[in-house]
Parts: sequence; C-alpha cells; structure tokens
Amino acid sequence: MACLESRKVRLVDRISQRAIGELLMNDAADVPKTIGYVQFVRAVESATDAERWITPLAQVLTRLQHRSQRQLLLQYGVVVQALTDTLDARRAVTRRRPGYPTKLSQRTRRHLRYRVFGVYLKFVPDFERYLVQPKKG
Repeated sequence: MACLESRKVRLVDRISQRAIGELLMNDAADVPKTIGYVQFVRAVESATDAERWITPLAQVLTRLQHRSQRQLLLQYGVVVQALTDTLDARRAVTRRRPGYPTKLSQRTRRHLRYRVFGVYLKFVPDFERYLVQPKKG
C-alpha cells in the first residue's frame, strides 16, 4: 500500500485513491467483496459523490497523449502487475501476463528499478522481467 500511495507512483491524490477503492467495495456483504463493472458504472452515473471522486482519475486518463502522463500510468501498471504476480503466485485469481518493458522510457525504468523495487517492493523476485525486454532465440 505504501508503494501504491507514494507520491511518485500514485496517479491521483491519496484521498481520491482511497475513495475510489471504497466505491468498488460492496458494503452490504458480510465478507468484503468488490462490486461488478455494471454496478460500478451505475454508481458513478447516478451518484454525484461517486462522480466527484472519479473525476481526478478521469482527468489523468484523458491526458494520456502526453508522454509523461502515459509513462506514469505504465509505471503504475508495472507496480500492480508485480504485486499481483507476487501475491497470487499460484494463479488462483489471475493468470500470468506478459510485461511491457519496451513501452517504458529509460527514466521510468530507472525509477522503477531504484525507487520502486529498490525501496518499496524489495520482496518481488525477478523484478528485472518487468524492466528488460527478453532476448529472442
């Protein structure tokens, strides 16, 4: 959580990030469970509170034509992928997906290597696979 909420990794401010997470949870269930996509869209379209919390993320996603914003989203994706691969190593919930190291800039790779994996995610084995393109042959 500290990594996903850190200033240089997160896409939106911490408050918005947590509010979006709460929007995704089903309050009525005894066991915390995420809601489905259709329920989420209904919640955002019908409640002005939900729309207010989603707006910062929507603004980030509409600025992806700018390289810096796109690199920030790609970096966040690498962090989520590394966490998912590590925490669900037996593939009970997810399946293994290929990384996208060719899309990362040198600056983003360096930031991921030394700050994200070097400080926050030291427990991720073989983090280089998210940063280096595999050799052919």
